[in-house]
Amino acid sequence: MKSKLYGALLLLALVALLSVACAADAVLGDGANHAPMHAEHHAAHAHMHPSRHAAHHPPHAGIAATRHAAHHGGGGDVEHTNAPLEDAREIRVVATEFAFEPATIRLQEGEAVNIVLVNEGIIPHEIDIPELNFHVHAEAGETVVAGLTPERTGTFEMGCYIPGHFEAGMVGEVVVEPAP
Repeated sequence: MKSKLYGALLLLALVALLSVACAADAVLGDGANHAPMHAEHHAAHAHMHPSRHAAHHPPHAGIAATRHAAHHGGGGDVEHTNAPLEDAREIRVVATEFAFEPATIRLQEGEAVNIVLVNEGIIPHEIDIPELNFHVHAEAGETVVAGLTPERTGTFEMGCYIPGHFEAGMVGEVVVEPAP
């Protein structure tokens, strides 16, 4: 029991350290490379949960950091959250450290929806669906609404690409089915 508690505290400490470093980068705008800290966080998570880690996280070091930097222009810009849509169905997604609930969202092609990101975590989280050009960012304790109208069918990856979050399990999918 003590080892699980210590492991959880270690993970929380690493996440806090990563968050402070990312915040400092956003404030200073220095574009510093967080790869060493990201690797430490990733290694700590893999060490504490080796079977869960292997099942959910194929070798993709740096994917989240690369996607996050590309989406944020490398400087932590979170101003491009999609605008909410009028009279659209709402889909509530709760973000915590480090999961989405629900992890799968089902939509119909051409259906206008508002995704309501409820961040119940203690650090920032986002939902990013690159193939559908969708992004919403919420600070800790914040609820943010963003609109999405998928124009094609398929299964699309959604994730929180803040460095370390995707690798820690903040990944899901959006299934867009043909309109009836």
